[in-house]
Amino acid sequence: MARRVSGVWGDVVIGVLIGLACGIKINAVLIALGLAWPLLRRHEWMRTTRIALVALATVALQYWPYGLVALRPIFGGLKLATLPSPWRVLELLGAAFGGPAAEHSVATAMGYLWPVAMLIVAWFVYQRISSDQPGEVVAPFALTYAWILVAPWVFAWYTGIAWVALTQVPRNRMTRWLTLVTVFLALCHSSGGQATPGIR
Repeated sequence: MARRVSGVWGDVVIGVLIGLACGIKINAVLIALGLAWPLLRRHEWMRTTRIALVALATVALQYWPYGLVALRPIFGGLKLATLPSPWRVLELLGAAFGGPAAEHSVATAMGYLWPVAMLIVAWFVYQRISSDQPGEVVAPFALTYAWILVAPWVFAWYTGIAWVALTQVPRNRMTRWLTLVTVFLALCHSSGGQATPGIR
């Protein structure tokens, strides 16, 4: 839609679709950030603002009946890690050598560091495949793929959003890498989603 529509009403449609997607699964915000990236680079401030405001209004309408308490699991999940994530390994090492306090410190640091790591990885992926591709499709894929690689709490089925984003990139070399990541996550998820002990 971002490539095919234009004008105020086109931006409204894009914003509504983003808002609906975020209401279903919050990681759809990565698609929104990926769409904003090329718009901001082209200094399309008004268009970016319109899309963002409509998306926020759409999300707010969906959450209105439940209140802000519905967002609590999202923020609580930012400090959770599961195998095979390297962040979980760091948590376990912290617990082994420093006890529960060290494990908690690692979890807190992780909550701040993984989004930074995601942006760095996304930038490298974007540079690798964006030379002759529209930014509106490459940036969302770069962000969703990077999220799969560095997020501390991720399962094989979370790659679905990256697969959808990848279908919009006409020519790419990332299919084999996303396949490997998906299969690896599917094979490694024998943890049953176990997170930090004591956190439910």
